[in-house]
Amino acid sequence: MGGLIALLLFAWLMAVFVLIFRNRDLLAQLWAEPVLRRPVLIIESDDWGAGPLDQVEGLQRLAAILSAYSDRDGRHPVMTLGLVLASADTQAIQANGLTEYQRLGLDDERYVRLRQSIAAGVEQNVFAIQLHGMEHYWPVALMQSASSEEAVRQWLMADEFPQTEQLPSHLQSRWVNAAVLPSTSLAADQITAAVSEEVDVYQSLFAKAGSVVVPPTFVWNRRVEQAWAKRGIDVLVTPGQRYEGRDAEGRITPSTERIFNGQRSDEGLIYIVRDDYFEPSLGHTSERVISALKAKSSAGRPTLLETHRFNFIGTEQKTAAAFHELEKLLARVSREFPETAFISTAELARVYRDNDLIWLADSFAARVQVFINRCRAEYGLWRSFKLTGLALLLTVVAMFFPITQENIRGRT
Repeated sequence: MGGLIALLLFAWLMAVFVLIFRNRDLLAQLWAEPVLRRPVLIIESDDWGAGPLDQVEGLQRLAAILSAYSDRDGRHPVMTLGLVLASADTQAIQANGLTEYQRLGLDDERYVRLRQSIAAGVEQNVFAIQLHGMEHYWPVALMQSASSEEAVRQWLMADEFPQTEQLPSHLQSRWVNAAVLPSTSLAADQITAAVSEEVDVYQSLFAKAGSVVVPPTFVWNRRVEQAWAKRGIDVLVTPGQRYEGRDAEGRITPSTERIFNGQRSDEGLIYIVRDDYFEPSLGHTSERVISALKAKSSAGRPTLLETHRFNFIGTEQKTAAAFHELEKLLARVSREFPETAFISTAELARVYRDNDLIWLADSFAARVQVFINRCRAEYGLWRSFKLTGLALLLTVVAMFFPITQENIRGRT
């Protein structure tokens, strides 16, 4: 009997060993990812800039809502604005018979009030600007597609200030040529020139160098990262994965790499993960965000919400629900999670870069508990842990390493 028990124990230990060995890289990354002492909430909003002029009213209403709330340190909620610096000059393109691309830049006098609204929100500390791209597409791909896709021709023939959100989704990726699917990679010299151009334009518009970039549709590759790094970009917002192209159906191709908060690229960029969503126009509610905030906080991670300008521009009937849901969200966070910190993505990256222990927990007890919570969030991994009984063992271990107030409360 004793021999059988020993054999079963040996078999179990071998199964656990194999499981851990196969997942050793993931487990190491889950442990290495920095642990935040308190909840952090950042609203990341993309596609602002060149486009419809009713963005002015949308930004003004957003600034008013955000400035009405603050965290325990007096900081207002921050909405980052992923800025698009130019779009198609449809009138000029129509005049040349759709044969040559022309752009209308954010520096145009028609965008004066829009630039002023952005600057006012930055001055109020409710907006933080980030580079999204020169255009929200690759111009060559746009014009190539115009010769064969009716939807693209109609887009170019319609509004003076068109919305890129109305383009076919595959064409909204900037760092590939998706005129013909599957997409093809851009040449290194094209990437270098395009990155240099948009970084220079950003700096000329806002009298400061950009530090944070958000790739349109989260499609980019290492060459683009290298070009960003060489031009002074040091923070890259990601969905926790790297996607490098579009397949034959126009869908984003499978991930080539898993990414974690605070991780550094070979070029020294700090990665930030944004993988929660708040799109009221698509039915996302404050309840969804509260659930995400709970889950991320228990894992010592920030909650970055992805949202887009389309929620906040257009008719009053369309936008009223979005503004209401945002107010509802901020009221709930202030009431139910008073420890939540409102900071910008750039400031979060600084915390990771500097290993700022005012914000980051370094106690072993906190790290053990958070590590176990991160394992629970990995569905496939935790399922394997359950099958081997390792999940039960880790749950028991967690009881001996509770996260106390001393561990989780910051001194900010």
